[in-house]
Amino acid sequence: MTRRILHLAITLCLIAFLVSTLLILFEFVAEEYPVVAESRRQSRELTGLPKRFNLSLKAQPLVVKETIPLFNVTNAVYSRYLRLMTADFYDGEKWSFRQYSEAVQYKGERLSFQVKGYVYYQKSRVKITPIRLIEGFLPTSLYTERVELSSELTYYPESNVFYTREPINQTYEFSTIHFYFTPEKLKSAEVIEDRRYLQLPEKLTERTRELALNITAGLESPYEKVKALENYLRANYEYNEDYRFAPPNWEPNDWFLFEEKKGVCIN
Repeated sequence: MTRRILHLAITLCLIAFLVSTLLILFEFVAEEYPVVAESRRQSRELTGLPKRFNLSLKAQPLVVKETIPLFNVTNAVYSRYLRLMTADFYDGEKWSFRQYSEAVQYKGERLSFQVKGYVYYQKSRVKITPIRLIEGFLPTSLYTERVELSSELTYYPESNVFYTREPINQTYEFSTIHFYFTPEKLKSAEVIEDRRYLQLPEKLTERTRELALNITAGLESPYEKVKALENYLRANYEYNEDYRFAPPNWEPNDWFLFEEKKGVCIN
């Protein structure tokens, strides 16, 4: 019984997490921040990156008045997207970053990662050339092992993200590792029972619970459940900047899933 309850909690957490963050991961470059030049080996220009993220599900709809280039990306051969930070606390409406106590000073040293079970890996060295000042978290990718920048940086080991206290306009490079796993290995992986990522909104609706269980019915592994949730969201919801945010006293996940069915990264 305890194991069944745990699996139910994990399933519900997965859908709550995916609803609010899946598009951040998979559409970061492809949708909200389009790539101007198509060739992966040529210089690419990313546009539209907001200065600050509002990760609230009740945020006002995004209105893009103009497209402003922010920086050029060169040699991102294997990177599917760049990221600034990763949120780790969900209060039912928004995700926030709460890893401040783990910050360490970064001086350009090479970092290592404890990754197991991969079949092979590839490395790349990506160059970022600012067009406008970059402030706060630096655009990098997962498993960045080194950042080459003369400015002083703060590093958050758990998220593998880097922060600059002073705005920068100089070109920098970062080295990143891309690990590859077989489908069999992914299916055999277990969920790490970290309570920060197993949170559920207190006002989660019953039909949201039922939807999560229906989508993942008959699936055993956490990986298969995640892929099922991902595929369902991709097939049934529209990425659209013209959306209505949740009305007062309406649970935001429920509103997005059953009423509005369109939105952007924060939904």
